[in-house]
Amino acid sequence: MRGIVRAFRRFLRRRSAPAQIVVYTRKGCHLCEELARLLDRMAGEFEFSLRYVDVDQHPELAREYGDRVPVVVVEGRVRHWGKVPEAWLKRTLRRTAPRKRSA
Repeated sequence: MRGIVRAFRRFLRRRSAPAQIVVYTRKGCHLCEELARLLDRMAGEFEFSLRYVDVDQHPELAREYGDRVPVVVVEGRVRHWGKVPEAWLKRTLRRTAPRKRSA
């Protein structure tokens, strides 16, 4: 029963509010730059709030995520790290973020 309730809450949240995405990154990270370009493209299709955090500015984050950047956190949960495939990102956004409406 809990699973059904959680799924329903995710469904309601997805329909009513942009997905919250945090990307942990660092300067000079080519995978981070690739992900940023990919997210820029996806922003034209999906509604999401995006925040980048430089792990090197926060010692505790540098210890936690180290060489795994970029780390993608969606709705408060770590969902992926390292090279992020476009298909994975699109599938994740379909499940968590509302699509932008056409004008």
